[in-house]
Amino acid sequence: MGSATLYRNFPTREALIEAVYRNEVAQLCDAAPALLTQKPPAEALRAWTRLFLDYVTAKYGMIDALRAIAATGGNPYGHSREMIQAAITSLMEACMAAGVIRTDIQPTDIGAALEGIALTSAGAEHRQQAERLLDLTLDGLMVRP
Repeated sequence: MGSATLYRNFPTREALIEAVYRNEVAQLCDAAPALLTQKPPAEALRAWTRLFLDYVTAKYGMIDALRAIAATGGNPYGHSREMIQAAITSLMEACMAAGVIRTDIQPTDIGAALEGIALTSAGAEHRQQAERLLDLTLDGLMVRP
């Protein structure tokens, strides 16, 4: 794609950043149903949380640009929170239907836990800690025999 085509589609740097962000959110959320067709529900949930961590780590480098867009009145986040919650909900519903996770936990609880892990462990240098925290969180969801 040439620069003229790029500027026709994205008249500003902010418009390009916002489009990239929205595309990556869509890819993350589209991964949930794909994973559910490829793996058992609990494995799909675990795999998706790793993708979420990858997504947040990548966004960590864009945070200043995303904040600048928001400061000028733009909303780069748009429906991203709702899309991510819908992906988490579909994964959790599949896990609950399979009887592998507790039924007293809400998708918003998992969303909050993932956000917390991401906020404290988003940098690539913290990946191992983030993985441990994800495992701890997911293990706490499992139904105990």
